[in-house]
Amino acid sequence: EIVYQKGRENIEPLDSIMIPAGLGPYEIRGQVKLLRSYVP
Repeated sequence: EIVYQKGRENIEPLDSIMIPAGLGPYEIRGQVKLLRSYVP
């Protein structure tokens, strides 16, 4: 399980997300929790 959190508690599970360029050109697949604000 990968968790991205940056100053907020508002996270949600996603099946697949694209990390914004500011965090790196990474695509994460699988069990992921990410701040909603990071979702494209």
